[in-house]
Amino acid sequence: MKILSNKVVVAFVLVVAFIACKKEAEDPDIDPNTGCTNCSASAATIFNGILKTSFSTTVSNTGTINVVRASAYFSNQPVAIADAAKSVTVSNVVFNKTDTLLFFGAPYYYTKTPVSISTESWVVVGANDIPSFNYKNLKDKPTYTSFMGVPDTVSKAIGFTMYINEIANATGATVFISDGMPLGPKIFTKSLGVGSDTVAFTNSNLLALSTSSTAYVSLIIENAHGVKIEGKDFKFSQELNFTKKVVIKN
Repeated sequence: MKILSNKVVVAFVLVVAFIACKKEAEDPDIDPNTGCTNCSASAATIFNGILKTSFSTTVSNTGTINVVRASAYFSNQPVAIADAAKSVTVSNVVFNKTDTLLFFGAPYYYTKTPVSISTESWVVVGANDIPSFNYKNLKDKPTYTSFMGVPDTVSKAIGFTMYINEIANATGATVFISDGMPLGPKIFTKSLGVGSDTVAFTNSNLLALSTSSTAYVSLIIENAHGVKIEGKDFKFSQELNFTKKVVIKN
């Protein structure tokens, strides 16, 4: 059996140590319960930052469009939803190590489309009292198997009932219908109850909507959770959005 010299062994140990150090610098250890090193779980309902990934599917008579997006919003005071008047900038936002989110303006100020969401990690270089942090979302993405019952033409006089089958990994689900009018569109929203797979829009629900050929029905399923980082609360959200374009008639 050939014995390695001491020099070879030392060189091998140094290479392994260098690789380990390099990996640690690039991929700091994270808490498997929270997804980061300097944070804890939060039950807050208002936040200094809202970071989300969304997978949107829009179906119309001309075809199907899929859009995958990463977005981030930061605020100088806690908010429940993005508020342009309370927004602040940070130095940098990077998604999945390679996608730098660009500043586009309201309502989500840092956005990149398309992105891969097979994994989900964030690096934020803070400013304006927003701390810097590395975060990896370890939650499962929301899923569903089918969204049925939405007619191509919606009758305001009759209404309709839709069925969303086998929703999983969700903290909330909402369905809304909009007449899609260019000036002041009207929207009616319903939340999906816990354990429910059915949403019904009655004629009274649709009364205020205008007849329209640019209307749409949307399903939004979200898996969201809060994280506290250096005393500030942040919301991380994974979102599925399915939209079907419809016609509304009386």
